[in-house]
Formats: sequence, structure tokens, C-alpha cells
Amino acid sequence: MTDNLLRLEFEEVCKRLVSENDPTLSEEELEPSYEILLNFLIRNQHNRQEIIEFLNAIIRSFRSPQTINSRFFPGMAIAYCMHVLLWQEIYDFALAENKEFYSRKMQKGMADILNAYDDDWDDKDLYRRFDVNK
Repeated sequence: MTDNLLRLEFEEVCKRLVSENDPTLSEEELEPSYEILLNFLIRNQHNRQEIIEFLNAIIRSFRSPQTINSRFFPGMAIAYCMHVLLWQEIYDFALAENKEFYSRKMQKGMADILNAYDDDWDDKDLYRRFDVNK
């Protein structure tokens, strides 16, 4: 897949996430959208470096959140995916961003991403994928 096609597909996945990121929905209701992102990341792991750049750009945007159709990209979607994939590059970048550009606006999104790397991630019980009783 060329870089342009990869970027276009990634942007489509992101647009869908943003459009479905309704604050009235529970994390369980948002999980199918997060799964779409996760499946895209897994399917394209051979382009990991390019995808990391795309994800880092999203994390960087948390410095001053931008909206698409008045909705934000959900940091929890990245957290969800990184709890599965554990890509060290994303953790390192999020940690560096948090240290350098910490602000109240970024606090929740960055904490979600960084905490997702813990085996005991507090939010994992919000999702069916991580339900040990299923």
C-alpha cells in the first residue's frame, strides 16, 4: 500500500471515530469503533513507522484540540489500541508530550494513553474485549 493510500485509509478510520465519538455514549457503545481502528493498525503493522507518525500527529494535536464536525478525536481510542499492541514508540511519545506540553486540556487524553500500558489498566473493565468473564 502506498503512503498516500495508507494515509487516506487512516483518515477515513479517524473520521468515523470522530463522527461516532458522542459524549452521550458509553465506552462499551464506542468499542466497535475502537475495534475498527485496532484492526486497521493490526492489518497494517508492516507500515508501523508511518502509522506511528499518524498517531503521534493525533497525540500532538491534543496540545490544542482541534475538532472535526465539532467533535474531538477520542484519546481513549488510542489507549484502547495501545493496551493491546503496547507499541513503545507511542508510549514514549505520549510521555514526552505530557512532560513538555502538560496542560489541563491534555490531562485526560494523555493519562488515558499512558495508563493503558498497565496490565491493571483501570478502564479495561469498560470493554468486552478485555472482559475475563466472557
